[in-house]
Amino acid sequence: MLIKIKDVCRILNSSRTTVYAIQKKDQNFPKPVKFGDKKQARVFYRESEINDWVLNVSSSNFHMESEK
Repeated sequence: MLIKIKDVCRILNSSRTTVYAIQKKDQNFPKPVKFGDKKQARVFYRESEINDWVLNVSSSNFHMESEK
């Protein structure tokens, strides 16, 4: 299912600014799906990709913390 940026913010419990910063910094963050060619075209994300990314990040953080 495709979701809006506000839904991504809700899932990550973050602001839009934070989501965009993560997107820039983390090459593994899911790429948005843009509808249209215009700069202001609507952008969506695949919910399954966001959920998978969250699980990956949570898992890697768990491993890093347990190695301390």
